[in-house]
Amino acid sequence: MKVAKKEKILILTGNYGAGHVQVANALQEAIQIRFPTLESVIVDFMEWVHPYSNQVSRFLFLQGVKNFPEIYGYIYQKTRKMNTLSNMMKKILSTGIGRMKTLIDEVQPTVVVSTFPLAAAVISKLKSYGLSNVYP
Repeated sequence: MKVAKKEKILILTGNYGAGHVQVANALQEAIQIRFPTLESVIVDFMEWVHPYSNQVSRFLFLQGVKNFPEIYGYIYQKTRKMNTLSNMMKKILSTGIGRMKTLIDEVQPTVVVSTFPLAAAVISKLKSYGLSNVYP
């Protein structure tokens, strides 16, 4: 008798403030209630992709937002539309394609959901390069 492979949902998040993780946990809980036959896996994108620099970059980001919120707001607004700054930020911040490919190969999800924008950008890059056919 052949056992059917359990479908998985990979939920990517980032511990840069509590909101991303809270949404990921809420999604996982809702999936367990509504679709008990599905398996959901939560992964901290930054911890997985950048394990050595994650703590430092998280600290710098949170301190920057706390101490210089106007700079964060400016960069956030400037990168909402395609322009030179947003393209440069995408290139810098969407590193880790190889590690993300490894994670997808290991977890083998049917669907990937992201509560963290950088993770969504990397998944998008993987798909655009033809390195993944997972449904985002």
